[in-house]
Amino acid sequence: MSEATKKLPLRSMYTAPKGKTLCGFDLSAAEAWIVAYLAHDTNMKRELAEGDIHSFSATGIFDISVDLNIPGKKKYEGIVPEEQRYVGKKMNHAGNYRTGPFKIAEFINKEGIISISVADAKRFHAKWLATFNLQNWWSEIDYIASTSRTMTTVYGFRRKFWGMYGDDLKKEMTAFEPQSTVADHMHGAIHPELGIRGGNLAIYEDIVLPSNGDIVMCNTAHDSVMLEVPNNLVGEIVPHVISLLKRPLVIKGEEFTIPVDAEVGERWKEMEKWKG
Repeated sequence: MSEATKKLPLRSMYTAPKGKTLCGFDLSAAEAWIVAYLAHDTNMKRELAEGDIHSFSATGIFDISVDLNIPGKKKYEGIVPEEQRYVGKKMNHAGNYRTGPFKIAEFINKEGIISISVADAKRFHAKWLATFNLQNWWSEIDYIASTSRTMTTVYGFRRKFWGMYGDDLKKEMTAFEPQSTVADHMHGAIHPELGIRGGNLAIYEDIVLPSNGDIVMCNTAHDSVMLEVPNNLVGEIVPHVISLLKRPLVIKGEEFTIPVDAEVGERWKEMEKWKG
């Protein structure tokens, strides 16, 4: 096997059939949006809507000063180094679900972008907790864990937890609603307060089925979907799919919409951002 072949990402071996383009779509930072509104955290909601939440987390973790008055520059452009943003990203993913410093150090060190000690992870974790306020949401979950052990998502999915009371149960219950809500939202559940169709089910019914096999839904995941689309239809289909995925939710009386990222190209994972 040549060196070039070894470095080729596995997903890049999946190519579109002749005459077609791969069109990939995913909900941007979907679980973080759900967490932000469940926890009613002002900083998290603001940065998801206006900024870069991973860079924002890094500014708190690494005590980085941000000048928001530099003309012609994005909010965190040239201020947060990539390896520090990476730490902010990992802290966001792990911290939302109550992951402790030992596991956080393991997550951050895994990809080799930056190496930290457990002592570093403890310090970063404490600063991250001071950046966001999730404690009230976690307290709500702890109360449910000690009483009914039953949680119901905004899409009406009800689950009772049977595990032994303790930290593991609390973590499992913390992850449940964001993860379940994103999956239901992506796959086409209809929000009872809004009644808006969308997600993969609507994509299949409105786009894939009427195409008589010309458009293929070739991959779906927790928060993403990919289609094989005839080249001459890409400009029409991509905006249509985005419109079906970009639909609002209501959590604790607040309405919001999770952004949708789209990419197109011949090879999976070598696609370019949609600019239409």
